[in-house]
Amino acid sequence: MQNNKNLVSMNEIAQLNPKHIEKIIQFHAKQLSDFLQNIAPNGETKPRTKAICEKLESSSAKEILQHKLIVEKKHNYIKQDLKLNESMQQEIAYKCEQIQQLGILYTMCVESALLSHLYMFLEIYIQAIREIESKHNILSFQSIAHKVFAIATDTLMIDGDFQSDYFFFRLDSCISHILFDEYQDTSIMQYRIFEPLFNEILAGSGTKDSKSLFFVGDSKQSLYAFRGANISVFEKTKRLDSMQQESLSHNYRSKKAIIDFVNDKFANLYKEEYIKQLYSEHSQDISGVVNVKLYEDTGDKEINKNAVFTDTLTQLNRLIESNVPKKEIVILARKRDTLHEFNLFLKENDSTIKLNLDKSGKLINQPSIQAIFYVFKTQEYRDEIKLIESRLGMLQDSTQQVTIQQDFSPQDSKPKDSTESLQEKLRKAKNNYKFAQKKLNKLLGKSYFDNQYIAIPQQTSTYYSLAKSIKSVMESLRFYNDDCMELLEIASENIDIKNIDSLFEFIENRESVIMQEEAIHAMSVHGSKGLGFEYVIYLDYEAQKQNNNEKILYSYNDIFLDSIRIDTTTKAMNIYRDKTLQDLADKKERENLQQEYNNLYVACTRAKIGLYIFANKESSIATHLALKDNENYGEEIQTKRDSKQTQNNLTIISKLQAKNTTQEEFLQEKQDSFYQHNISMQHKQILGLSLHYSLELMLGFGIKNPYAMLNFLYGFYLDESMIVEILQKANNIFKSSLEKLLYMDKNTIKCELSFLQENSIKRLDALIQNGEEFFVIEFKSSQNISEALLQEHTAQLQSYMESIATISQKKSQIKGYLVYLQDNVAVKEITL
Repeated sequence: MQNNKNLVSMNEIAQLNPKHIEKIIQFHAKQLSDFLQNIAPNGETKPRTKAICEKLESSSAKEILQHKLIVEKKHNYIKQDLKLNESMQQEIAYKCEQIQQLGILYTMCVESALLSHLYMFLEIYIQAIREIESKHNILSFQSIAHKVFAIATDTLMIDGDFQSDYFFFRLDSCISHILFDEYQDTSIMQYRIFEPLFNEILAGSGTKDSKSLFFVGDSKQSLYAFRGANISVFEKTKRLDSMQQESLSHNYRSKKAIIDFVNDKFANLYKEEYIKQLYSEHSQDISGVVNVKLYEDTGDKEINKNAVFTDTLTQLNRLIESNVPKKEIVILARKRDTLHEFNLFLKENDSTIKLNLDKSGKLINQPSIQAIFYVFKTQEYRDEIKLIESRLGMLQDSTQQVTIQQDFSPQDSKPKDSTESLQEKLRKAKNNYKFAQKKLNKLLGKSYFDNQYIAIPQQTSTYYSLAKSIKSVMESLRFYNDDCMELLEIASENIDIKNIDSLFEFIENRESVIMQEEAIHAMSVHGSKGLGFEYVIYLDYEAQKQNNNEKILYSYNDIFLDSIRIDTTTKAMNIYRDKTLQDLADKKERENLQQEYNNLYVACTRAKIGLYIFANKESSIATHLALKDNENYGEEIQTKRDSKQTQNNLTIISKLQAKNTTQEEFLQEKQDSFYQHNISMQHKQILGLSLHYSLELMLGFGIKNPYAMLNFLYGFYLDESMIVEILQKANNIFKSSLEKLLYMDKNTIKCELSFLQENSIKRLDALIQNGEEFFVIEFKSSQNISEALLQEHTAQLQSYMESIATISQKKSQIKGYLVYLQDNVAVKEITL
């Protein structure tokens, strides 16, 4: 805080006790009451005036300050009853003015006390956060930002040992270019962190080693003031030396009707700051459409809401019937509550339409994924029931009592299980099983009383694979949708996750693939920022409300905090703000209005082809944009999309085959998923590929036991015994005649090395360099080696060796080895 004059004033006020000011206010109110009674004609105070005097004498200070006589400095009853002359009216106004001044002093005293308590609680809060961070050895993003700010502003400087200038000098040497996106939402703290870097770059502008700053932002899309974003940062940056401004005049997202609507409505709001949007060629191929439907404010929330929601549902069905993809429709609202209410309305009136609320269609909440989860849980509870029943049976045999007690975990709440405790555990396990079974029945559309058990095949392997179990359940339930495939892929990629509970915890925030494609998006305007949709439906069934609830107000001198004020007044007591506080409140009100304009601008500019507004006539969007009922731009578009829905051919996963390939055909187009290949692959080829992959991992990457990686890639095709056999064959190479070569000092081993030979790309299985020597190794998994095949392999290897000799220019120091990976490794040395 740099305004010393204000500080001194506030410090002086801090010495005053609000209770003392209250008594002074009550004293002056009593004096006013006495004055009114003394000037009554004939000494008789009429009942209406007498009631006012009694109120002044018996009320609290807050009640006195809100009294109509004190606020307005006059009262019709008093003027009529007391037959006031000009002098009397002036005296009453003067006494009311004195109380008002005391009211201002009183609110400042209360504010000072609150600030004092706020600072105290802030220190406690900061200390608590530091202890939590220290205990868990973590930092939140906000904590990191504050610590960086402390470094950037010398706040961390202790006894002059730390200087931020040196820190930024070192940092600046590593940075040539800075690009800020969404710059309109930058906070003052963020700006002050980067300001020294900005200054360094701008100071070197025009030099030989010129660096650059690039800012992208739109002040009309600044929505995050509640998170600290300050548009003054955006404006300040525009005024920096050497900064060049360029405005994008053309709109490449929206069609003509939407551009016209936005230009017409927002030019009046933003005045001279608004730059009219021009059409791009793309914008004019079809006109687009804007439709506005307004509703009378009945004063009844339910009536207003049903009217808006009913027409919104009708419009949704029109779009869907026109074959507009659901993922290209979004419903926007100022508040999430409106979206939740509309979602309930849909469930009651058209359950076929699904909403993806603020992209909250989580993977774990989808019915098919829930069904897989409860299949695992039913088996888990069945196993638990069997175990407890077995122990109960054993416990009934007193000769085995000691054995039973020793068998239980020391973590149980009791040192040993009695029959009663086991029976209680059994009861809970049966209840859990019943709940899981009934939940599964509902998800699968079966009878409540159905007890069909879906078994998960037991894996005897010491390497348990959750992915294999999930695959088995999917096949049993015939679940092959995108969400299930996503779940299977995640389980395959994370082999360390061994149970379904851990997997669901891991994917807690993962989005549903289906919901992203087949549900209509519904989100707050803030959530839609940066996105675009073909069709936007905007809902607002409520009348506009004045929402100036900010109580903590900040005053800045440029980008430096000048003072913090707390507005303790209510709407009825606004006259008791001092001038500084009133100015801050007025400034905040203007900023809130600007944020509201920005909110509406972002909502309207999300639309590409169609914008539909369903709103209360007294709503924010209707009043600020001066909308008229049935206001239209453009024409309704008849969508010509193909209405045929592409049907995915469902194939049982175990029958899917990988792409037919050989080692030499290694340049393949990357596929989105390994499981999507449906060209047959021969078993021997899979064995050969997996063997080469094992050698690549062992030799090229030094992975001694690549079981997990091999199982991940080929586990759906090869059982454990085959994988173990492959690894044993691969390991045998280290026990062959190549053992010394593989363990030579200063060896450099490269596997799967590509090179160009006669305009064709070839690939070596392995190339070893030791000093000036090169060793080319070609692995073969052939079991039956004929003379013809050996000659073919030899010629192939010799051609590789010649290429390496040409590249290295050391023909005499190149050796080649054909390695046949049979039960016993056979090695044949080849020379040029």
